[in-house]
Amino acid sequence: TSMERKKMSRRLEEDALNYFDECVSISTFDSSDLSCPEESTHSSSAV
Repeated sequence: TSMERKKMSRRLEEDALNYFDECVSISTFDSSDLSCPEESTHSSSAV
C-alpha cells in the first residue's frame, strides 16, 4: 500500500505542478499575482 500511496502523492504533486505552471503562464504579465495573490482578485475572475 505504501507504493500506491507514493504513486498517488507523486501524481498529485505533478497535477499541482502542472496547475501552478498554468497559473504562472497565464499571469506572467502580472508579476503582482505571485507576490500578493490575495490582492489579485481581478485575475481570479478569468479562471
